[in-house]
Amino acid sequence: MDILGARIKTVAKDIFVLAAVFSIGTGLILNLSGMPVGFIAMVPPTLYDLDIDLANACWLLTNGLLVVMIPLLMFILYLI
Repeated sequence: MDILGARIKTVAKDIFVLAAVFSIGTGLILNLSGMPVGFIAMVPPTLYDLDIDLANACWLLTNGLLVVMIPLLMFILYLI
């Protein structure tokens, strides 16, 4: 698949997901939770021979912080 086709597929997928998320009324909370962080964090260091241990540590740290951030965000949204 060429680059243009891949970009069109990505944009079409994002538009479809946003439409589905907003139609069921969950807003951006569900959309942000479905982002492919594993792919974005792990594939480029592997392809370009970057520091894979650093990428692993950053990926684990950011996913671990979700345990704290999601309840905090839900509490803030509840107050609004």
